[in-house]
Amino acid sequence: MAEEKKIRIGRDSFRLVDAPITGIAVVVLFTLGVIMLPPEWLGDLLTNDPTASPLLGGALLRLLGFGALLWLRFDLGLTLQKPRFFEWLLVAPFLLIAVNNLPILALAQHNAAVTQPAWVVCVYAFWCLAVALIEETAFRGLVLPLTQRALKNKKRRSLWTVLVSSALFGLIHLVNLFSGAALPVLAQVGYSFLIGCVCAVATLRTRNLTPAVLFHAVYNFCGLLIPTVGEGALWDLPTVVVTAVLAVAAAVYVLWVLLKTPDRDLLPVCQLEE
Repeated sequence: MAEEKKIRIGRDSFRLVDAPITGIAVVVLFTLGVIMLPPEWLGDLLTNDPTASPLLGGALLRLLGFGALLWLRFDLGLTLQKPRFFEWLLVAPFLLIAVNNLPILALAQHNAAVTQPAWVVCVYAFWCLAVALIEETAFRGLVLPLTQRALKNKKRRSLWTVLVSSALFGLIHLVNLFSGAALPVLAQVGYSFLIGCVCAVATLRTRNLTPAVLFHAVYNFCGLLIPTVGEGALWDLPTVVVTAVLAVAAAVYVLWVLLKTPDRDLLPVCQLEE
């Protein structure tokens, strides 16, 4: 019999296909390092506006990190698939969760308002997109397929892949304990886990990062709009009720989509050829 030889799709320069847990650790630590870099020094080179400077600096640093992670995806042989129209329709309702993150009633009743000039709001939107690009490339573009690889022999692999990768995504938000109160940060960890599940299911279903990036960017833009570039109240009783009902409905729908998703590999594995 001819000698078997391994052929990899992608160079896999760091041999992460066969060491996925190491790959997960590297990606998470790198992403945390980029996120925790102070952004003001870079933003101050471009503007002296106290609101825009950290947003612009943070966005540029995240784009640099995104570039490095994107290179790693190509090195592993990870490419985007073109989702079918039906798959776009399946994940489209996820955007309702993101849009609901906007304090619609508070804005409509003038209890909250955007107070920064339009150019600062544009910088803020740029920051939201940059955050989505690096975090989705890291956690859904790399951690998700590497987790799937690590759990290759586990029953209900897709379910466990979503839960484990989303738990890691939630836990990285514990770094906010350095700058915030414990209870809000713990709530953020829990909700980030849920958002991670949504983005992971969208990625597994479509085999494309675009839906997750879009969802993440819109979610951040809507939820942080008033605290970042505005002022006023965010929550009232109707908003809390609608959010709770929508969260339960979304959780059920996300689970249904996951169960309907074929158990297919995101990460190209070694092929054997005689």
